[in-house]
Amino acid sequence: MKKYIVSICLGMVFLSSCSNWLDVQPKTTVEEEKVFSRELGFKEALTGVYIKMASTDLYARNLSYGFIDILGQRYQASDALTYQNELWYTFPSTKTESYTKTIWEKMYNIIANVNNLLYYCDENKQVFTTGHYYEIIKGEALGLRAFLHFDLLRLWAPAPVTNPSGNYMPYFENYPSTYEPDKSVQEILSLVERDLLQAKNLVAPFDTLPDKSMLVAEKRIKNNWVSSSVTDLFFLYRGFRMNYYAVIAQLARVYNYMGEYEKAAHCAQEVLDAYAEEYAAVCFQLSKKEEVQNNDRKRYKEVIFALSNELNLDNYEPYYTTSSDRLVLAGYPGIFDDEADVRKEYLTETSGADRICNKYILPTNNTLEYTQTEDLIPLIRVSEMYFIQAEYLYRKGETQAAIEQLDQVRVARDCTKGRLTVSSLDDFKKILIDEARREFMQEGQLYYYFKRLNIKPLESMPDDGFVFPLPDNEVIN
Repeated sequence: MKKYIVSICLGMVFLSSCSNWLDVQPKTTVEEEKVFSRELGFKEALTGVYIKMASTDLYARNLSYGFIDILGQRYQASDALTYQNELWYTFPSTKTESYTKTIWEKMYNIIANVNNLLYYCDENKQVFTTGHYYEIIKGEALGLRAFLHFDLLRLWAPAPVTNPSGNYMPYFENYPSTYEPDKSVQEILSLVERDLLQAKNLVAPFDTLPDKSMLVAEKRIKNNWVSSSVTDLFFLYRGFRMNYYAVIAQLARVYNYMGEYEKAAHCAQEVLDAYAEEYAAVCFQLSKKEEVQNNDRKRYKEVIFALSNELNLDNYEPYYTTSSDRLVLAGYPGIFDDEADVRKEYLTETSGADRICNKYILPTNNTLEYTQTEDLIPLIRVSEMYFIQAEYLYRKGETQAAIEQLDQVRVARDCTKGRLTVSSLDDFKKILIDEARREFMQEGQLYYYFKRLNIKPLESMPDDGFVFPLPDNEVIN
């Protein structure tokens, strides 16, 4: 059992009861009241949310290296599949229908579980007797509700840059509820912002006071907690939870999507400034070249928020061993503009006659560094904060300062500083997408850059190809 599951579940018996709870229907209020009659039940419920998010239907494949990266034109055609096909952006389509239906249903099912947890957090508040439990559990749940709705919005509604005027999807915040009216993009974003701000205030006392020692990389991801004064496993591995800086980073992402670039930059800077005085260490650091060379393929020190799935390697195996399913990087080696780029040599490798990303492949040597994070699924990393800062600076006319922000990431990847030149906003957008293509390989973010900037990832993509259609049945079970 991997560290993250152990730390949240506090044992296999914990997981078993959590799984049973997630299978019950909303009408079984007796079962729910039993679960939420003790602190342990709340921890089980929260754990269940993270586990379901880390399924291959969602962030362990479809919303990381799978479907969403196909939409971002991450891959070239395989023996069986042609990814450069407008049918991937045509709805309904035999290529997309099963993916969109599954993502919609799974995401809203998790949101229903989150809302149930939130209801009982206040209904049974007297159950919480351990310090920080109530604030952490409620804060993380609110943050996750916002996180999930935001990703749904990025798939099922137009980007704000297109000035959409319709209603596109519901925002569920009550339980039980099987129907809510569709809302506008702005209404959804306002609710996402509200939930994140509430989450921020709830988790801040534990994560930031009296210090930020639990958020340095060795503790939040690997968690060398033996010498720590914290002995309750529930408080550990904050990088796998919706911690304070995960909330702030998500706010930065949301504000950037909204076009609120100054607010986004302010949040991004707060993440970059995070410093743990006890260890005299910056909390979120860009990985060094030698660390990547030593098989730190996930670059764990950069990860602000992640999920865990101990079957990552098994789940990914068909996508590099089977030629018909192999996820071959499109445009290699041209996607890298610097021969010295550490990502080119150490985050890709040859499979057959093809070049693939190796983040989910066990190295053949020096495996210890990798195996400690093989379960990790990055959702937000610190390099995105630099990109957000760069965009804000460029849009306010500070071109050189913007380039310097981009160069901080590039230099960390062993690229030569000062090679970027920008003469227009269109130039900058192209550079940003190129950087995202290199930086977020198999992390599901490239498509969202295309969409946010309203640039088609495929020239033949239909004009409405950025917006998934609502399922025929919108009822949430």
